[in-house]
Amino acid sequence: MTRPLRTVTLLPTPSGNPVRPERYHLARLGTGEITDLRNALIDAAPACQSTDADLFTGPDAFTEEPEPDRMAREAEAMAICSGCPARAACLAYALAIRPAEGVWAGRTASEIRALSLRPAARSGKDAA
Repeated sequence: MTRPLRTVTLLPTPSGNPVRPERYHLARLGTGEITDLRNALIDAAPACQSTDADLFTGPDAFTEEPEPDRMAREAEAMAICSGCPARAACLAYALAIRPAEGVWAGRTASEIRALSLRPAARSGKDAA
């Protein structure tokens, strides 16, 4: 039996553009757990909180973003993430929501998805 996908609303962007919550699916954790992760992220004072969220998420779905522009935008967002005190909390949240796009904890959405799909490392005792 497959669990139904749930979504959680995210904070609005500083530019006022609405966040598209349907892009953030929660297949493993409940809404309460996701809320706790999001609150931990916010409490950790993320560096992105004082910047334009569009830098991390890109233009809306109706605006074409050329590949060189996307790469430059993501590189700038990753540079901000590199010194962020909330990086670990952001990574935990991103692994839970598995975003379809954007930069989270200094990683692209595709990198986050790849991390979430990788099998867990086995301990020495279990590996034998």
